[in-house]
Amino acid sequence: MRHFLVIVSTFMLAWPAWAGKSNEPLRVAIPYSLAPPLLITDDKGQAQGIVRDYINAIEKRIGRKFELVVIPKFRIHEMINKGMAEINCYTSPTWVPNPEKYTWSKVLFMKREVLASRKAVSSYSEIKGERVGTVLRYIYPHIDPLFKSGRLIREDVPTEEQNLQKFVNKRINNVVADDTHLDYFLKKNDKSKNPVHKLVMQEYPIHCLIAAKDAQTTDSFNKAIEEIKSSDELDRIFAQYK
Repeated sequence: MRHFLVIVSTFMLAWPAWAGKSNEPLRVAIPYSLAPPLLITDDKGQAQGIVRDYINAIEKRIGRKFELVVIPKFRIHEMINKGMAEINCYTSPTWVPNPEKYTWSKVLFMKREVLASRKAVSSYSEIKGERVGTVLRYIYPHIDPLFKSGRLIREDVPTEEQNLQKFVNKRINNVVADDTHLDYFLKKNDKSKNPVHKLVMQEYPIHCLIAAKDAQTTDSFNKAIEEIKSSDELDRIFAQYK
């Protein structure tokens, strides 16, 4: 089923509430800062990639049309609260202010955050005083105290992809990255094939956030998620991008 990729202006007026309007598409928010292969935008402006693929799989199972709405990461919850989107299927309760305000689906998968280095690292003390590539305004609970103390030097850029480009170009020796994005980027861009060492920093459970307290919608999402996991469809989606 075709999805329309909508770029949302933060100045738009809120759209009508959706609860009970089962004939209207559900607007599913996607943070536009997601890196490939999580989100890939083609030449026609259509959303592709892992997140689109598993949202498509959920859509087919619940029998409700979806409209993908690409929203700036740091405005996404404001837009949901204004009624401009109803669902976000790439988020975690630990990332959201007041997560108890929303309904959460079952876990889709675990996102793994790693420290990628040019040398084998088993602890942060082994890179004491070195620069670490990070993303502007991102929070890193495990190493933020090390940045504040000066034991590690935080070096921000706007996107994770820019960090990885610096890493490939040997302009920085350590970067924080999503494990899936790291593997995809290196496969596409690192022709040197030099070894990259990973230290797992943290894993986050990825859920669908459902704005309305609607038991029927939540049950439908949970059932769909169980089906795409038990049938290995979700694993196959990830495997396509390796």
